[in-house]
Amino acid sequence: MGWAPGRSSPAVDLYATRWCGHSQQVRRYLERNGIPYRYIDLEASPEAVRRLRWLTGGSASHPTVVIGDQVIVEPSLGELESALSAQAV
Repeated sequence: MGWAPGRSSPAVDLYATRWCGHSQQVRRYLERNGIPYRYIDLEASPEAVRRLRWLTGGSASHPTVVIGDQVIVEPSLGELESALSAQAV
């Protein structure tokens, strides 16, 4: 079973760029499913890139999604849905 609207949603941060198709696909998925998230534009903030590299152990790949304490680098939509389901209460 996937994440269901109406369930409590976890804190979600999306590290992405506006020109990356996969980043925008993840963004649209979150919006379509009513999942609140914080969009962090890697091109607009060198600090965000440093923070992302710290979270991933050196990678600045995008999209990277942080759900609670879980970091998912370049997730498929299925991986994203599973991670959201596991974190939702």
